[in-house]
Amino acid sequence: MHRFRAVRSAPVALLIVVAILLGPVAGRSAVGAQSMDADGRAAIADAVTLLRDIEAALTDASEGVDGADERTLALLDEGPAVLRELGIHNVDVPDLAGLVLSGAFVVDLDADPADLRTAPAVFAAAADLLEAQMPEEGAERGGGGASLDIPIWWLAAVVAVLCVFGGGVIWFGRRAGRLEALTMVDPLTGLANRRRLDQDLVRIDAERAAARAAVSVAMVDVDHFKRFNDTYGHREGDVMLQSIGSAITGAVRPGDTVYRYGGEEFLILMRNAPQVAAVEVCEGVRHAVSRLERSVTVSVGVATGIEEPLSTLTVAADEALYRAKEEGRDRVVPTTVANRAAARVSAI
Repeated sequence: MHRFRAVRSAPVALLIVVAILLGPVAGRSAVGAQSMDADGRAAIADAVTLLRDIEAALTDASEGVDGADERTLALLDEGPAVLRELGIHNVDVPDLAGLVLSGAFVVDLDADPADLRTAPAVFAAAADLLEAQMPEEGAERGGGGASLDIPIWWLAAVVAVLCVFGGGVIWFGRRAGRLEALTMVDPLTGLANRRRLDQDLVRIDAERAAARAAVSVAMVDVDHFKRFNDTYGHREGDVMLQSIGSAITGAVRPGDTVYRYGGEEFLILMRNAPQVAAVEVCEGVRHAVSRLERSVTVSVGVATGIEEPLSTLTVAADEALYRAKEEGRDRVVPTTVANRAAARVSAI
């Protein structure tokens, strides 16, 4: 477990921290009454070098370079000693530099790479501010200019508040994302639902506009499902729908999507699936369902097209499903939609 940890905050929160820290200290001029000796300049040079090295190590850590975490920890360990050396030589340390060298500004090396990418900017800014404190050799440090000093404890409190705030924003954002995702899932079977299907049809139609690849849509309906509910009860009917959903999911190809279309109907969306491949998948689905306990069967209508909208294929697959029912159920009936004008279907 890394010793330098913090609440994960958004990159935006880190940038806000930097802006707040840099705002007050940007107007600071070199202040002090005493001249700086060679040892003082050397102490500043060492601190600036350390901050630059930490910046580079953090950049490597965000990019997953081997050994970068260990190098960062070792460099951060040197910060307090370097800060003490600056104090010995009465160096007027900018607040941001003092904060990061003291270890009060903590870094989460276990964070996502995206969260780490903004951390190097804090150490780079501290190095720039500290480097600006170094006078020309032998020069007096000026006594004029405005100074706005902010206690390190106050800066640390600001950082903590912003980190907590950023973490809260992320938490609520992720929670909202999870709630949105739940609206796309059928609560009984765990499959994608009709709302998700409507969105996917629009998106996939746009993606395949220039692809000219065969796409197939299959409508799957459980045979005599009302009879099953009347015999075993609706609770067992729900369990059976869950089992059927799992059987269909296990029988389709990777990349095919299964939806709970409504009631006892399921829809399978198959990309890059000419009719032969689509029928093979649907036969696998039919056999998988027939092997379930309390033998149930399904009828399947499958429609294949290249240029036709998926809504047209969905209607064509539904018509093929009705033919499968009329022909005796427990079978797959395919149809090919050559083009939109030739399709004997109405738009949804």
